[in-house]
Amino acid sequence: ITDIKGLHVLLEALMLLPHDANYELHIYGDAASKSEKKYREMLKDKSKNLPIFWHGKVEYDEVQQAYYSFDVMILPSICLEVFGLTVLESLSAGRPVIGTQCGGPEDTIEDGVDSSLVEPNNAEALSQALKFLLDEPKKVIEMANRIGSVNTLDKHMHDLEKIYKEIASE
Repeated sequence: ITDIKGLHVLLEALMLLPHDANYELHIYGDAASKSEKKYREMLKDKSKNLPIFWHGKVEYDEVQQAYYSFDVMILPSICLEVFGLTVLESLSAGRPVIGTQCGGPEDTIEDGVDSSLVEPNNAEALSQALKFLLDEPKKVIEMANRIGSVNTLDKHMHDLEKIYKEIASE
């Protein structure tokens, strides 16, 4: 739990939703450093009236089950996500993603097809994407049904090597 992952933007987006919006937010992961712990406590204080469940660190053998426990994964990062492993894990579990246009997710997500992309650090855009799926729950199922094969880390590395070799030979 660190500020570059954009949880503060997600909380702002949730506060923009109608008061009768029916959702639960489950946050997985924990803070490691002193500054991250301070950030987490600020988020918890700011969100105490929201339906948020803080799960902390998830053990490796429990990660896949965590993905199966929710409907949509939200990645509100405000910085560059080089690969977006959590996006791939979510899609592998058949769960659509609302992610930000911050690199890695853009290489994996088909915006409006199997997931949604929004501008980073934009609580209004994130809130609109959330509201759309809350108002149209069938869209979540439709997106999940359109998730195709998921790019593996090995394939991603192979693709990058191919690009670098093409550039180097020019």
